[in-house]
Amino acid sequence: MHFSYAAAIFFLLAVIIILLYILITKSEFDMLIPASTALAIGIFLLVFFLYQSMTGYKKKQELDDYTIYIPVLNRLIEDIQKKQDIYNDQLLSISQALEEKDDNTLKEALHKITEYNISQKISYQFLHLQNRLLAGLMYAKTTAAKEKKLRFDITISDYTCPCHCTDIELVDLVGILIDNAIDASHENDTIFITIDRMQDRFLFRIENPGPKADSAFLSKIFRPGYTTKEHSIGHGVGLSILRKTIQKYHGDVIVSNTAHHNINNKTYLCMEIHI
Repeated sequence: MHFSYAAAIFFLLAVIIILLYILITKSEFDMLIPASTALAIGIFLLVFFLYQSMTGYKKKQELDDYTIYIPVLNRLIEDIQKKQDIYNDQLLSISQALEEKDDNTLKEALHKITEYNISQKISYQFLHLQNRLLAGLMYAKTTAAKEKKLRFDITISDYTCPCHCTDIELVDLVGILIDNAIDASHENDTIFITIDRMQDRFLFRIENPGPKADSAFLSKIFRPGYTTKEHSIGHGVGLSILRKTIQKYHGDVIVSNTAHHNINNKTYLCMEIHI
């Protein structure tokens, strides 16, 4: 809270307390009307300053998120532009190998360009997301996953990102789900992510190796403070916040188990939100 707002609210509270004391202890009629009027004005101003304070806080939070994720998106674009030169060099190598009829060089060049295309597939997808904050978040989380030697398998079926909540709230929700999945996964695990739409709502689904989603698990997963992390201090509030935000916009959150037998025999915990 900004200092000027805090000082104004403190002053108004003091005035209201004094006026209440006057109304309670003084029974003279000539004091009743002006004291009541002043009290009503003081309460109105208090509500006004509280509203302004909350509005200012939300704007600051929105600015902070833009400050974090828009530069990340710009780095993504710069990274792709730099790697375009690598792609052009690889195409040139293929062209030269064809001219020289060098099979070994051609095979090596084709192998490199295939690996390059696979590695760049996810990055290019993000550029098409209409929600620029979400694009920046996805790139940042993908980079974080790579550092932990985790693999993201991302499917984006709709790039419009329609949702009933604000962009800031959407980024917070998706960030909570991705952070939880990364924390619950181990080296070389694959995390599956789907971005789509369900009628006029945003659909986000994430699957990571996890526990069985039985009734006992479902009864406590959204409780404030619940966490499976070894160091629980400061954790266990994300999913509680997520559910409250989903309920605020009359959305849905679905928890289930899935399997990807073409990759492994692990049980996957699937979290899906519609908002």
